[in-house]
Amino acid sequence: MLRRYPRIFWPLLIWFLASIGAAYGADPLRPYVLSSHTRGDFIKTIIEVKEALVAGGFELAGEYTPYADAHIIVVTNEYLKKQVQYDGNLAFALGQRVSVTRLN
Repeated sequence: MLRRYPRIFWPLLIWFLASIGAAYGADPLRPYVLSSHTRGDFIKTIIEVKEALVAGGFELAGEYTPYADAHIIVVTNEYLKKQVQYDGNLAFALGQRVSVTRLN
């Protein structure tokens, strides 16, 4: 029965099984990073975050409020703009979103 399969089958099977094990052992993706906890006025916190982003070299590209207790600030910088010029497939990374969320 083993002779019926081409020689490439067994190395591919071993590689496939090894890659499945590596995928399960990897750290989970974390698309969001919690940078800080703050107590205080929600609007004041949004203003402070915007000021910190501008002081850190980011350019405010926009902002929106998807629901009452969340505010999204969209930022970019020169590095991200240059990367998009080199590789158009990176356009999704041009605007980075920073969320300020009120927890009750």
